[in-house]
Parts: sequence; structure tokens; C-alpha cells
Amino acid sequence: MSESIFAPGVTAEGIQAYTRGGFSETMGVDFVEVGPDFLRGELIVDKRHLRSGEIMNGGVSLALMEIVGSVACNCVIRGQNKNNLGIQLNANHLAIAKPGDRLSIVAKPVHLGKTTHLWEIDITNDKGKTVSTGRLTLLIVETKS
Repeated sequence: MSESIFAPGVTAEGIQAYTRGGFSETMGVDFVEVGPDFLRGELIVDKRHLRSGEIMNGGVSLALMEIVGSVACNCVIRGQNKNNLGIQLNANHLAIAKPGDRLSIVAKPVHLGKTTHLWEIDITNDKGKTVSTGRLTLLIVETKS
């Protein structure tokens, strides 16, 4: 794919600045790459993300998918007086993550319609193993200018 799906001027640095002080920063997500048809964030698992047994809570994977997927969607609809609302998220957890693991969260579109977007999101560890995979459906709504 040669042409970007994202609005002109979208950069990882700009996304990082825009999301500063929000939930993604609280979770520890860094936006590191904007490709022509994907957005990638990273997270280093720490004690905030753990459940008993010193492994990452599965809910963290869901939060990461919602964060990166909805931000990616916002980058597509930027400048259109629109916003997105998550209406469905389903996921499968395939491996555990432990403290110190560097996770890569990649969101790619499956469908970019006028009223809904569907994003496939994969979370992999630094060894390339899939930790979780899922799909996020977002409703696109008009906002007041």
C-alpha cells in the first residue's frame, strides 16, 4: 500500500504529544510508528499491569487494544468533525506476559466505513510471540464543530 489511510500530518510524535496526560500515558503506552496502514504502540510490562502469579492481567491486553485501535481510528477521521465510540471488542489471549516484557501493539484496519470501523489488533512480545489478538469495532459519530 503506497498511500496512507491516515489524515495528512499524522506522526507517532504528534500522537504521543496529543495523548499525553490521558489513559494511554497512565497505562504506559508509547506510540512509536505510523505506517501507511497501521499504527504501532509499545508498552513495557511493569507492576501496574500484573495480577497474581506475577503475570500481566488479561484486561490490560483489552485496554491496549482499545487504546491503540481507537487512536488509529481517530487518525483516520481527523479533521472531519467526527469521533469514534468503541461498540465491541473481542480478543483471545494466547500467551502470558511478565514484568519487563516489551509488547508491541499493532492496529490494522479490516473495514473503514462511513459509520463503522473494524480494526484487527495484535499484541506481540519482544520474541515475536503473540500474547493477544482481537478485533475492535468502532461507531463513527458526528461531533459539533
